[in-house]
Amino acid sequence: MNIKTLLLVPGAIALSLSFLPVTPVVAQVETAPAVQKQRGMNKLNLTDAQKAQMKQMREQTQAQIEQILTAEQKAQLQSLKQSGGKMRGGWQSLNLSEAQKQQIRQIRENAQQSMQSILTAEQRALLEQQRQGMKERRQQFRQQRQAQPVQPQ
Repeated sequence: MNIKTLLLVPGAIALSLSFLPVTPVVAQVETAPAVQKQRGMNKLNLTDAQKAQMKQMREQTQAQIEQILTAEQKAQLQSLKQSGGKMRGGWQSLNLSEAQKQQIRQIRENAQQSMQSILTAEQRALLEQQRQGMKERRQQFRQQRQAQPVQPQ
């Protein structure tokens, strides 16, 4: 297993657990280094059994999503993964139909609920704290970006 794949695994967990249902499927997560997402999941202190269950759910979710994609979309996604491109823009480049977006949204919601059921009450509370902290940091970043004057080029 190569290093890119190893770094994508914790990112996939965080992605599955932290998407916002209000945002479109193709742009649901702020880009963050996989290492940061891994540290967040490490703070949950998952047991080996929980890790195995999460991995199995991620694999099932990925398989379900891939069944929805056309052969061309699968090839584009695979090419993007191999090139190390940003997945956020990658999903947008797939030109998903509204039906595909809705199906993927439903699969991810079901996966999130299943993954939440694996966590203990303490782990869910900690995860919610992490989400709130991330949301606050995102808002602060956006406010700082808006406050900076636009420099002419």
